[in-house]
Amino acid sequence: MEKGEVKAPAIAIGAMYGVASLVLLLKAGGFGLGLLFVLWVASPVVLGAWVGRYFRSELVSSVLYASVILVGVWGYYEQWWVMFVAPSDPQSALVFVIVPFYQWALIGAAAAALMVWQWYAERP
Repeated sequence: MEKGEVKAPAIAIGAMYGVASLVLLLKAGGFGLGLLFVLWVASPVVLGAWVGRYFRSELVSSVLYASVILVGVWGYYEQWWVMFVAPSDPQSALVFVIVPFYQWALIGAAAAALMVWQWYAERP
């Protein structure tokens, strides 16, 4: 596989999370600012999966993809729970703003740690 080529797992992860975010939007009942919502909610997972293309080691890429999937599932669960299970509260809508920030931080930390790991592993 060429360096910089997007790997199949990255495409699958990004597509599934994008579709899941769109379904969450449709269940909420509207398209008001829907596209922006989907882009914001899906962006950490989609771009986190896309970063995996820069790793040369399949093991490192796989660990990053697993991290992205775990963080994505956690974020989607939090948003779904607030939307459909939790009692109605005006402040609960903030989860759609805050959770992607946490996802960015967690995925960024995982990618940075894996870059350092790969760098140390490749040293002579």
